[in-house]
Amino acid sequence: MARLILYKSKQCNTTYLTACIIKFCEFQPEQAEQCATIVNSKGEYAIKQGEYEEIEEISYLFENVGVVTKITE
Repeated sequence: MARLILYKSKQCNTTYLTACIIKFCEFQPEQAEQCATIVNSKGEYAIKQGEYEEIEEISYLFENVGVVTKITE
């Protein structure tokens, strides 16, 4: 099982991060906003877990739009 961790970034505000989470993780808006708020307040958040290949694909999407991620196992 792999986990995708999102990190706080100066260039990614809560609104932008929320939109990315909705698009890439297919979360509902309320859930995505809560996750983005946690990332911006705590500095990081394990947003999703699953098979490594799936997490790697989602991480790639986030990284391509300037959101810093890390995959842990």
